[in-house]
Amino acid sequence: SLKLKNEIIPTLEKCYNLEKRANTFGLDGIDFGEYERSVKSLNSFKRLLEVINRSSKSSEVVRSIIILLSENIEEIEDDITELDDLCSDTEWALEDLQESAENLKRNFSEYRKAMKFSGLKKKDLDKIIKANTKIEGTLSLEDVKEKAKENREYLDEISQKITELEDTLNNIDNRLSQIKGED
Repeated sequence: SLKLKNEIIPTLEKCYNLEKRANTFGLDGIDFGEYERSVKSLNSFKRLLEVINRSSKSSEVVRSIIILLSENIEEIEDDITELDDLCSDTEWALEDLQESAENLKRNFSEYRKAMKFSGLKKKDLDKIIKANTKIEGTLSLEDVKEKAKENREYLDEISQKITELEDTLNNIDNRLSQIKGED
């Protein structure tokens, strides 16, 4: 009962919430692979928990059946732990991707010289961000994580190049100011 309440149901709810979050990136869904049956059984596990909670007042036969069902839950314990880890890793990858997109948006307003020099307009940057925060299809947890990681790395690289360009332009400005001051 405690494993069901504290581990299994929260992990399966995490899966549902992750799939909803993934939809905001354009995914049609997540293929949970070998864990799909467990994920789809969330409501059954919730009902089982309700029955277990009410079973203290039940007959001996009902309690025996519930004990047997509860023992079978331990068989999926390792799967639930693996699934929880996979969901957490994928969740973090999507959060990192979102954070990289936000950083790139900030770079636009913070590094005006670099943006002007490169000719990048806000709409161009928005297109780049939109294209790289969109993950389409129905992918496995691992594929979602990898695609989010690839896209994050690409956005981070753009941010880094913009920062480097801004620094270079500032150095040129400073050097030119020094030269003008020497005249």
